[in-house]
Amino acid sequence: MEKLVYILEAKTAPNQWQKISSIYPDIDIVCQHPTKEDAFEAKSRLKSLLAGRYQGVYKKRPIRIKDYPA
Repeated sequence: MEKLVYILEAKTAPNQWQKISSIYPDIDIVCQHPTKEDAFEAKSRLKSLLAGRYQGVYKKRPIRIKDYPA
């Protein structure tokens, strides 16, 4: 079985996604996670920060969890 790494990405243009660390540089969120559950927790924390402390600072973008081979 192939080992996977889960990465948080934000959509920057149609069919273009970048790691959240390059889109939200001021927010201290790890974008690479060993389990899908960890990635979902990080996504939830990021969305909470964007709706709270960083509201209006960054453009709102779709966020996805993408799995990559480790």
